[in-house]
Amino acid sequence: MKIGFASNDWSRSMRDAVGAPVMGGSGHIRLGQFFGPLRSKGIDVALGILAHNSVTGAFGVHAVNGSGDHFDCDVIVMQRYMHEQVISDMKRAQSIGQVVINDVDDWYWGLSQKNAAHSLVNPKNYPAENSEWYRRIIEQSDGVLASTPFLHEKMSKWNENTILHTNYVSCDQYANVEAFEPANHSKMVVGWMGSTAHRSGDLEILRPYIRQLEKFASFHHAGDFIQPKVPRFYKEIGASSGNVTTSPFVAPNQVHLGMKFQVGIVPLNDIPFNHAKSYIKGLEYAAAGIPFVASWSPQYEELTQTHTIGDLARSPAEYVELLEKYLYPEERAKESALLRRRVKKFDVRVGAGLLYSAIRQIHKATWNERR
Repeated sequence: MKIGFASNDWSRSMRDAVGAPVMGGSGHIRLGQFFGPLRSKGIDVALGILAHNSVTGAFGVHAVNGSGDHFDCDVIVMQRYMHEQVISDMKRAQSIGQVVINDVDDWYWGLSQKNAAHSLVNPKNYPAENSEWYRRIIEQSDGVLASTPFLHEKMSKWNENTILHTNYVSCDQYANVEAFEPANHSKMVVGWMGSTAHRSGDLEILRPYIRQLEKFASFHHAGDFIQPKVPRFYKEIGASSGNVTTSPFVAPNQVHLGMKFQVGIVPLNDIPFNHAKSYIKGLEYAAAGIPFVASWSPQYEELTQTHTIGDLARSPAEYVELLEKYLYPEERAKESALLRRRVKKFDVRVGAGLLYSAIRQIHKATWNERR
């Protein structure tokens, strides 16, 4: 069985060392990072952009690594394709025997207006490509892979062949991240990774407590991107600009290079869109051995309480006390060792086997239904 991973989450500007396009964070975590582990297991996999052969009707994958078009896939796993044309193309592909699966990793039907993606998936703005077409594509696909229990529940109402496949992290990528030691030892460095353009009022929840935090902490933003209409991190949290350092936006397989901080944070506004989000940022911190504090969400409740990975702030006010306990190097070192050990169960190599099993399950169910 050959599997084609086709993602619409690719950078429009960033290229890797050999000039190939770089995947976005979601594309990398949900599909791209599994390419190598699956191939090492002897599984035939293609990765790239969705293609369609108008003559045969088959879906394919246009590989960005230069290996050409792959129209011989038995299964297509697509991600974030929302164009109306996909509906008719998908029906043709299914009619010739291909199994089409959609991977869903965000609750696009509950986007905050603060999130840059909100206007991009609005049917009023883009009649031919939007969240409503995305819903219809999901409904008519052969199966769905959902990244969180929230999304699994929602997608199961649209497609009965929905399987929960949670997120995993490449522990090898973060294995060489060393404990960060700032030149100025007067304050602990608290860090956050991400795009400020794609938030839902998350960072702002710390504003009422920022003066208390700044008494013992400075901040680092990994993923700084200076563009018009893209808010700056220090303004979002209300910190003094001189108390914040930054490192630039990088490809997902290089985010470990920006971990120039001692403790991580995951501030989240308490809204349904964030209830659908996964604990991937926490896994990345943990794989790097960086203690972290996360806001309450269903996934972070599970990560911290069931798997004892990270600290849970049930209200924004709790960030102050929970971060303050990591002022002492010995506490950070103790937690770091525990995190690196506990996160191994979430390694991408574990996830690769589970992903393959989920795809095979949908493939089998689809053929049973077609008989």
